Amino acid sequence: MKKRIVLFLLSAACLFCGCGNKKSICFKGTVSEADGRFMVVSRVGPDGTEVLDSARIENGCFKLVIPTQDAEPAFYCLSLSEDNGFTTLARQGETLTLKAESGSLVRSYHITGGEDAALMEKLDRQLSLFADSVETLRELFLSTGNDTVHAQIEKAYLQLKANHTAFLRDFILQNMHSLACMPAFYQCYDNAVFFDEKQDAKLLVQMAETLKKKYPNNLNVKWLEKEIQNIK
Repeated sequence: MKKRIVLFLLSAACLFCGCGNKKSICFKGTVSEADGRFMVVSRVGPDGTEVLDSARIENGCFKLVIPTQDAEPAFYCLSLSEDNGFTTLARQGETLTLKAESGSLVRSYHITGGEDAALMEKLDRQLSLFADSVETLRELFLSTGNDTVHAQIEKAYLQLKANHTAFLRDFILQNMHSLACMPAFYQCYDNAVFFDEKQDAKLLVQMAETLKKKYPNNLNVKWLEKEIQNIK
């Protein structure tokens, strides 16, 4: 869904030093069992995704230095393929150190070097827990034809969704200073949507007003302002 920002995140620890300068962002790290493959970095914005650069993984390590004139944080996707990647938040001058397993970047990453990136990791970790629980319930549902059991499973699912929504709401309220609150609001899984733009408009407006004060020229914040105007 175009309006849903589904963000996947990775991180890694690496051996490189001397990574970039104040006018760039450095992504470096280790990825297991990925020698010879390429780590691709793309910038993710309101108008789509733009591939910026790639680096061959050698001896488990990679390094990407991305020049940028924009001092404000932006969303960047690092990926091994179209269905194996993550999106993080980075800003000019940061060096993000990442560690992951090639089988699933989003489920195996750890990240250091940026406060916003750490928040994005927290979001992905919680979504993974929710997804695992939902899949367990789905398997139980399909393994039985008992209506009573189905009703109990449905009740358990609704409670899981309510708990995850509560986590996201608390995350947004505590981190409105960060662009990470945007993917938190628009997070979804399968058919589960946790917030509705109209029903949760008060939270959305509060989030946008807080972000605008800190990042008045940020393209993502400007997109959010337009989105709010469209739903009024």
